[in-house]
Amino acid sequence: MTDYTEHNLREQAKAAAGLMDILRAKELDDDQELVADTIEGETNFLEAIDQGLAEIDACAIIATGCKSVAVDINARRRRAEDRAAHVKTAIEQALIIAGVSEKIVRPTATLSLTKYKPKRIVEDESTVPAKFFVPMPPKLDLKLLGKIASDQPIAGCYWDNGSVGLTIRRK
Repeated sequence: MTDYTEHNLREQAKAAAGLMDILRAKELDDDQELVADTIEGETNFLEAIDQGLAEIDACAIIATGCKSVAVDINARRRRAEDRAAHVKTAIEQALIIAGVSEKIVRPTATLSLTKYKPKRIVEDESTVPAKFFVPMPPKLDLKLLGKIASDQPIAGCYWDNGSVGLTIRRK
């Protein structure tokens, strides 16, 4: 459906541009009502736009559904991971309570208890000496750069020519 919609929009835009060229040649392009009526009456440009808007709506519905399913699947994955971690902890505790120190070979896995060396736990970061912190590189504040007046030059920066973007407002 997307390819057809995009193709139809291109073709209707070309048709509307051709009509605009004719109206410009006859110096009638200043009359906005005439331009709108001519494009509406002689092309399917507005219908193609409506078709594009309907496809945007359909895509938004699909995206919303996918997000909902993704949220549900991620929650299910987290529950399964948590359940597996709890069962692993229960097996570990069972081996410790039973006093088993040698490995246990089972059909689907080999189990053993491993002793790890102690690790340091940070209780209060503000009291840790600075030499244990990793220095972070400075981050450029793009919002601040955008607020500086356009007539003030800033080394390493320049202004682009701006761009055009489509705004779609829904009732």
